[in-house]
Amino acid sequence: MDCRRRRAGLAPTGIDWQRVADSARAVEAERMLHTGLRLASDLLEARLPGKVLAMLQADAMSARLVERTLKWLPAAGSAPPGLLERAAYRLGMRGGLISGPAYLLRLSLSPTEEDWKDGAEEKRHRFPRCPPPPISTRAQVRPPRTFLISRFQ
Repeated sequence: MDCRRRRAGLAPTGIDWQRVADSARAVEAERMLHTGLRLASDLLEARLPGKVLAMLQADAMSARLVERTLKWLPAAGSAPPGLLERAAYRLGMRGGLISGPAYLLRLSLSPTEEDWKDGAEEKRHRFPRCPPPPISTRAQVRPPRTFLISRFQ
């Protein structure tokens, strides 16, 4: 087992755990840090300091995220979870009444790696694109400030 941990980069190191926690807190990624550390501990048998283990035990939601991940892991992408199950997982990633839905919305609207691949545009659109509206319609829809600026430049 020691050999496997060394290959995974989990040999004992001088990790500054306080800095790790502070960095995760700064980008509001504490729950994902806890989830990742729990997975490393459970799957790779990574040895974590007592202080870190106590921090993980205090985050019950990360334990639920790990349970879901372990349930999905054997399928390894061949049987992805359903849309609602993925949405619930992503809500839990950030947690909180406002930050959870905001994070889910950001993830849902942000382009993914798949979106940047060649031919992704054709795959995404199931309906033919509508032609752009006539210029007069576009001008009516634009905010007045933008309309005035474009007219006087």
